[in-house]
Amino acid sequence: MTMIKLVMAYELKGDSNNPYHLSVGAVVIKNKKIALIKKPDGYCTLPQETLFLNESLKAGLIRGIKEELGEIVNIKKYLGSLKSYFFRPNGTKIEKTTLYFLAKATSTAKKQQQKDELKDKILWLNKKQITERLKQCNNNETKIIKKLT
Repeated sequence: MTMIKLVMAYELKGDSNNPYHLSVGAVVIKNKKIALIKKPDGYCTLPQETLFLNESLKAGLIRGIKEELGEIVNIKKYLGSLKSYFFRPNGTKIEKTTLYFLAKATSTAKKQQQKDELKDKILWLNKKQITERLKQCNNNETKIIKKLT
């Protein structure tokens, strides 16, 4: 059995000793619109958050949505997961698994974005618009959006 060494503060981010990254993502609905995050380079994604060590999925999701969107939510249901890969600056290939949930915004809170999120734009769009934006970015989160009824 292989032991996984957890490092990088208290987040499950993946590094050369542990090439796995775990995050939670959300389809956040508010006033019949869905939140989409547009990065400064134009790439669009659903809200996602890296989990802290010993943090529950629900707690990480609620924390991440509050930080990124400034929204308090109720988690409604699990929508599925997606696996992707990215590379650290040292060339280490990291396998990232994101678990997605449906969430309804119930009230607002103060955003507490991380430094790398400060230039992100939050777009509130309908399902068709979200799907089009994700396709333009070649983002496979369209598979999660398709699960909405």
